[in-house]
Amino acid sequence: RNSYNPREIFRKDNPNPKSITGKNKIEYLPKDLSKWSNLISLELSNNDALQEIELFNSLFTISAKSFNISLENSNITSLPLNGWTNFNVGVLNLKGNKLISIPADIVNAPYLVSYNFNENRLPTKPINFNAYTANKYEKLIGFKEFGFITATELPQVDSMALAYAEKS
Repeated sequence: RNSYNPREIFRKDNPNPKSITGKNKIEYLPKDLSKWSNLISLELSNNDALQEIELFNSLFTISAKSFNISLENSNITSLPLNGWTNFNVGVLNLKGNKLISIPADIVNAPYLVSYNFNENRLPTKPINFNAYTANKYEKLIGFKEFGFITATELPQVDSMALAYAEKS
């Protein structure tokens, strides 16, 4: 008898369940990806061969706006400290890597709406950085909790109140 638990497929706090996929064999991306103007989604999960500095230097050149990128289980240990104003990603999945910190400059990523930092080596106290956000308001709450922005920088709108209610 085959049955499934829908919570194993998708849960709000862990929207990217483990998938059974092979390892990616990509070793590098071209340095200039500025012609990728129509990119919708980039799947680079399960790839431990990419060098993270070169990877992000390439990703920062992509001209498409609000695209999704998945770098799940890709052995990423650090993120660039700056340059995030050139990062046009809307949804960033970094679940299952080896990150120990998130750079404060990530708040400057102009299209970032949602991130998944679950299952990393990020601090869990006093705030759990190993987190997922579903929308831009939850993202802003996370950035406030991380100390990247202040409460006065949060928009005073109903959606912000709803995000706080959802989080509690």
